[in-house]
Amino acid sequence: MWKALDIETWIAGRRSDLDRVKGSVSEIIGRVRAEGDDALIDLTKKFDGIDLAEIAVSDEEREAAYDQVDAELVESLVQAEVRISRFHELQRGRDLWLQEMEPGITLGVKTTPLSRVGATSPAGGRHTPRRR
Repeated sequence: MWKALDIETWIAGRRSDLDRVKGSVSEIIGRVRAEGDDALIDLTKKFDGIDLAEIAVSDEEREAAYDQVDAELVESLVQAEVRISRFHELQRGRDLWLQEMEPGITLGVKTTPLSRVGATSPAGGRHTPRRR
């Protein structure tokens, strides 16, 4: 079990991690807003080591990709996109709703604000390793 001091130290460490990356993230966002695709191409090369000639996919490349994938899979993905978009559109600005999306498929959401919540760590009280 953690002592109060251990928790405060842990929280302070997390804060410093956030402070450390906040400047870098703000700089990246600023560059993308100012430079658009040119910034994305440069940052992809810098961070991922991938040299993109261009971000846009041509109609020919898109058609060639469709030809390499099973038509049934493509149809399933298109249907999933339609369902997901419709579901999230129904969510906007409503606290309670139910909608029959298709015959036999009813989805809904009820939003209830809570004054207090409890949380548990999947690590069961052990320190969770940080991803780098």
